[in-house]
Amino acid sequence: GVAASSRLSSAFRRFRPQLVVSVHPLLQHVPLKVLRSLAGRANGDGSGGPRGIARGGSEPPTAPPPFATVVTDFTTCHPTWFHRRVDKCFVATEEALRRAKKRGLSDKQIKRHGLPIRPAFSKEHPPKYEMRRRLGLDPAAPLVMLAGGGEGMGTLELTCDAVQEQLRNAPNGAQVVVICGRNKALVDKLKSKPGYDARDPKVPPRDSAPLTGPPPPSSSSKGCRVYPLGFVNNMDEWMAASDVIVTKAGPGTIAEALCVGLPLILNGRVPCQEEGNVDYVVRNKVGYFLTDPELIANQVWKLLCTPGGLSEVKRMSERAKSFGKPEAVYQIVRDLAALSDTRVTKMNLPRSSRQYARQNSQLGGFDLGGARMLEPVE
Repeated sequence: GVAASSRLSSAFRRFRPQLVVSVHPLLQHVPLKVLRSLAGRANGDGSGGPRGIARGGSEPPTAPPPFATVVTDFTTCHPTWFHRRVDKCFVATEEALRRAKKRGLSDKQIKRHGLPIRPAFSKEHPPKYEMRRRLGLDPAAPLVMLAGGGEGMGTLELTCDAVQEQLRNAPNGAQVVVICGRNKALVDKLKSKPGYDARDPKVPPRDSAPLTGPPPPSSSSKGCRVYPLGFVNNMDEWMAASDVIVTKAGPGTIAEALCVGLPLILNGRVPCQEEGNVDYVVRNKVGYFLTDPELIANQVWKLLCTPGGLSEVKRMSERAKSFGKPEAVYQIVRDLAALSDTRVTKMNLPRSSRQYARQNSQLGGFDLGGARMLEPVE
């Protein structure tokens, strides 16, 4: 609308970007129109020229800065994601690529790298039993993760109750971590329930000696312990420690789970927007779609407490990892840097997750893990 156009126009005039990146389905048409309008006013006749918003005077004619769209939906992408005048459009899957072409984008405009997620998910993690020990959990007992998104919404409580009851008699014991996000009320409610652990896991010191050799043959604990947690900033570690995750069909969580080889049980979806995500997970045999808490609990038991289920978890984990795209964030950033004619093209960006690990999370001019902007490399 008019208000959005006015705010964007003010922002573009103030910051004079050399590159514009959209990560929202409703921010293609309006910003592109505003950028073209600003360039036209600067030129007087709308003619094109070097990239960048004109600064006035006798400078050469100007054209809008490069504009890129990073589609953050996995498969069922709304048509507003795609605009024919973008310089680049980054998509995560073949289905998203087909939708982009259907909306008129050319092969030259489209890049398929995968969904950009935190660089921490691209590093190699220790075995699950070691990750569980590091997180203060029983190294030998299987771990189920329940996640309800950043707000901890949905049927999280009912599902958690059903899973705990089902795993009460697990032969090697069991553990459940419930990531409630910013829903502190749910964390407090779960911690007050009988059988739920009101204490956070006791995390050993980082410099304590890691486990060596094979994992412990069986758990010394019995029953099922449940750990309700709020918002965590080490989701990659919790996923790497888990055997299966129960979550809604959000694209980011699915992409993260695939990168660490974590089988999924999807228990909800946003109509239309996330339906394709469910199909993607089920069709590629990396997870299930179940909405009833009792059915979810039964499936968790089959996967973690039966010989056939444990074999299936291993196969699903291998398949999931084959679909993961841990390098996507680096590839997208490098391509974005190439679009710009500023010093950003000289940044010492890592070429792989291994190089990322060596650089200790610092991507030359960017620290993506902490979302900080640093000085570009000369």
